[in-house]
Amino acid sequence: TTHFRAGDTVTITDCKEASNNKDLLIKSVSQTKLTFGKNTVKDARETAEITIARRIPDLDFICESENRLWGCENKTQTIYGSALGDPTNFFTYAGVSTDAYAVAVASEGEFTGCCKLASSVLFWKETKLHKLLGSYPAEYALYDYNIEGLQKGSHKSMQIINEVLYYLGTHGVYAYSGGMPSLISAAFGETSFTKGVAGTDGDTYYLSATDGAGYHLMLFETRSGLWMREDDAKAIDFARIGKDLYMLGGAGEVYLMDSGSDDPDLEWMAQFTPFHETLEGRKLFSKLLIRMELPKGSWMKVQMRCDAGRWREAGTILGRAPSIAKGRGGLQGGPESIQLRLPISRCDRFELRLSGHGPCTLQAMILEYRLGSDV
Repeated sequence: TTHFRAGDTVTITDCKEASNNKDLLIKSVSQTKLTFGKNTVKDARETAEITIARRIPDLDFICESENRLWGCENKTQTIYGSALGDPTNFFTYAGVSTDAYAVAVASEGEFTGCCKLASSVLFWKETKLHKLLGSYPAEYALYDYNIEGLQKGSHKSMQIINEVLYYLGTHGVYAYSGGMPSLISAAFGETSFTKGVAGTDGDTYYLSATDGAGYHLMLFETRSGLWMREDDAKAIDFARIGKDLYMLGGAGEVYLMDSGSDDPDLEWMAQFTPFHETLEGRKLFSKLLIRMELPKGSWMKVQMRCDAGRWREAGTILGRAPSIAKGRGGLQGGPESIQLRLPISRCDRFELRLSGHGPCTLQAMILEYRLGSDV
């Protein structure tokens, strides 16, 4: 009674009566007896030890969908679904809607992961997707697609945000919602990442992966479509509780990711892509107008460089209490505009780096320049 229960399908082996070596459904269980269906076994006396086992496939990847446990096995290239509501029975075939399910595939390559998306179950390879649809065994249908799939070793990179699946493939990070996957990591350039592990707080996609030289923790803002690099943290896994996302680091440490509250001791840096104003010829950049919110206790340093030269400091801005003005609705506070003069000669392109301590909200930035000659 500790190994079997009524409804289990078991495999009987090692019987001298060969016809009794088969899969059978247990009808009832007592302390000393297993009862099977009438006329399912042949009367025989067994004097040697026989084996009764409830088999479980050697699944490489698993997921849950519609109260069934699903998985795929690379050794046999087979997709399995458990009996309805019973993740311990994968070989129950009684001809009813609660039966288990199995189907072999003939596609090239190994399975790299599986997951549930909406009403489908997705079984990934690096260049193939097997998509299972249906509600019960007689209705199940498997469809094959030749698309950019999930990279081997990056099965933990799969995260679903608002019914869109994000995952690390062989050419970058993709977003998949049922049609063709879209590459969303063109900003990475030629850099390739492997061993992806991801998490989400329901809005932002966090990805930890390595480029071979080291690890990078990056986040993708799904609303704005922007990528940002956090640091070189290596993630083992992520877990979400409510709105809070936790990360397990490579040394066993646990981090709480951005919870929405401002850290007064936050050290940060942002470097912008070069400004060339889409105009040929040399420009003379003279002013930088910044509209920002910088609370008291925070500060921001502005650095610039010309044509890949050395970085030069343009100024440091100290935070202060918001300016107060009388408005129609009473006292109002808001962002202020700060003007910095740039000590820079003529150049073709101009680069800007902002760094600071404490919270800062950059709302707008305008560069003033004059167009000079071509040389």
